[in-house]
Amino acid sequence: MNIDIAVESWSATKDVVVGVSALIGMGLGIFNFWKARQDEKVKLEVIPKAVILSRIDQRGREIQFTSPHRIDGGKLLDLVAIEIINRSKFPVVIATVGFGRGTSESYLLVPEPIMKDGEALPWRLEPRASLEVRALLSPVLHAHHRRDREYAFAVTACNHTASGTSEAMKILVAQNDA
Repeated sequence: MNIDIAVESWSATKDVVVGVSALIGMGLGIFNFWKARQDEKVKLEVIPKAVILSRIDQRGREIQFTSPHRIDGGKLLDLVAIEIINRSKFPVVIATVGFGRGTSESYLLVPEPIMKDGEALPWRLEPRASLEVRALLSPVLHAHHRRDREYAFAVTACNHTASGTSEAMKILVAQNDA
């Protein structure tokens, strides 16, 4: 009789261990599926920035910096910058950049983006790399369009759109409203 109780107790314990192991395995399988799906998505971070003239060096070259936050500490130039960071695990091609507001119908594409070394869009952006595109500020914040500029956006060659705003963008629009 003691042997029967021991066998039944071992059988019940074994069933619990197998059941818990199966649940853990199922949970890990679901997590791995979700993680794999997340890795397949295009992830871009878009940050509009103000372009500020910090100073002129001894050779007469302008020292500029960009800031998504404040606009103090230098002369504000007639430029606005859009930084695009590829957070995906694969390269993406940036086709267009621009500024918009709320609906997709109210937007302004940057017609002639200013890029380093005279490059042009479309631009292949590697994983964990960034790209800074500059545009003239006055056309972007033209009196007719300025209320339509709440965020900056970037569109990839596969038609994925990512957008972002910053404190500098809000300040630039507010300054030009005045």
